[in-house]
Amino acid sequence: MLGVESVFLLVASGHWLPDVRSRAGGVDAAGGVAGDAPRRLAWGDLPATAPDVAVFAACGRSAAAASVDVRVALADMPALWATPALAARPPRAYVIDAAALSRPGPRLVDAVEVTAALLHRGVALGDDAAAAAHRTRVLRVVVDEEAGG
Repeated sequence: MLGVESVFLLVASGHWLPDVRSRAGGVDAAGGVAGDAPRRLAWGDLPATAPDVAVFAACGRSAAAASVDVRVALADMPALWATPALAARPPRAYVIDAAALSRPGPRLVDAVEVTAALLHRGVALGDDAAAAAHRTRVLRVVVDEEAGG
């Protein structure tokens, strides 16, 4: 799983977020571990990470606002569409409200549950996790043929 907190400049998420991915059952595709600082990446290096799921949570931005940046970035980087996350149909790439992941504390349980739901298709969320997922705005990346155009 690849976690990105900025697309302009490209930054892999750090601090507690690699731990969130691990607790959700994922492996950090960029090699991050809990406590690592966020780190700059080069777009050209992303295909080698081969993420099965990509989550974009642009620091301080809503999913709707961040999705505009992600759309522009993905359009400019055709090599990324060969990664397992983006080659899947439907793509397993998501843009999520940064607020859902950016506050250490008790709400991190919600972050783990939402991340688990993105990682594990068909995972049954309990009532509390379903409520957390409902509060968290998650947008799925679609390709033109899915969108009907």
